Amino acid sequence: MSESRINILVVDGAAEDAPSLIVRILESDPYLHVQGIAASCRHALQLIKHSRPDLITLDLGLPVKESLAFVEEVMENHPIPIVVISCNKTGVGPFDLLEAGALATVEHPHGEHDQDVVLQLKTTVKTMAEIKLVRRLKKRLSHRHNSASDCQSTVGRNESRICALDLVAIGASTGGPSVIQLILKRLPPDYPSPILIAQHIAPGFTDGLVQWLATTTGFTVKICKNNDRLEPSLVYLCPEGVQTGLTSSMRVRLSNDDCVNGVRPSVSYLFSSLADIQGKRIAAVLLTGMGRDGAEEMRLIKDRGGITIVQDAETSIVHGMPGEAIKLGAAQYVLAAPKIPELLVELTMPFGEIDRGRK
Repeated sequence: MSESRINILVVDGAAEDAPSLIVRILESDPYLHVQGIAASCRHALQLIKHSRPDLITLDLGLPVKESLAFVEEVMENHPIPIVVISCNKTGVGPFDLLEAGALATVEHPHGEHDQDVVLQLKTTVKTMAEIKLVRRLKKRLSHRHNSASDCQSTVGRNESRICALDLVAIGASTGGPSVIQLILKRLPPDYPSPILIAQHIAPGFTDGLVQWLATTTGFTVKICKNNDRLEPSLVYLCPEGVQTGLTSSMRVRLSNDDCVNGVRPSVSYLFSSLADIQGKRIAAVLLTGMGRDGAEEMRLIKDRGGITIVQDAETSIVHGMPGEAIKLGAAQYVLAAPKIPELLVELTMPFGEIDRGRK
């Protein structure tokens, strides 16, 4: 990649006759260069064969089935970061594309003066262009389906024999939705612990993520509210634009506190509140994502008796957050993505059942 400019392929049906809004917005940034424009996915594949861009933007105004096939083809044969641009925040379309291998989804600007959305688009493009892809996401996530007993662990065998979990807390960023979906799909629908998720996502897409996870996993999924008591077998997402923590009585505490690590909700903020809770059995899970959000606070959870699980580098799209936790000695378990739900199930088995579950 050029040190000064990012070469972009814009796939946008609106760009067939004249430069689209997306093209004009990207070209207005001196560090972004529209290398090619395709009005269809077929045309885009032809362009990719002749010149490899640093990143692809894909407008969801194109047919969803065509877009899905395109993303899968790119991830399988020409691994290039893809950013989905969507006017639809609540449908499942954008998240189906993330499951297929796209890295991020952002809102379609209403115009060049839609400043917050334009900034989000440019920032996302610049961030995602730095990610080096090596193979299709689905293959990464399906890698090695052996049992959780084969995981890398820094705790003794007997220490994993825990009868119940009061909470599973998950933190994730880039690449997170697909891994979260995989984990939930592989947990039993009556999983006995509540699950609370802090996922970095573009503004406006949390409702869509809730809908997609509920539709594709079988769990009841909702956005948590202030003072909620988290119920077993339910999945909760932290709301966007605020910080989410838990009180000592395990009730949700929403706050307008400042961003932590540049984000709200912050995994660090959530994990910090969990580290302060005494007398409860908590498992903290840190998944794929850029930066270090949640890493130091995960170490606090471990030091105070909690269970800490980190996604491994091989199945992470970006190993920033989990990698930082490993460096800090915060990870008791380092697991390939498919092994995480297996371990979470084992951690809820009664004594004596875990060994039978390992066979």
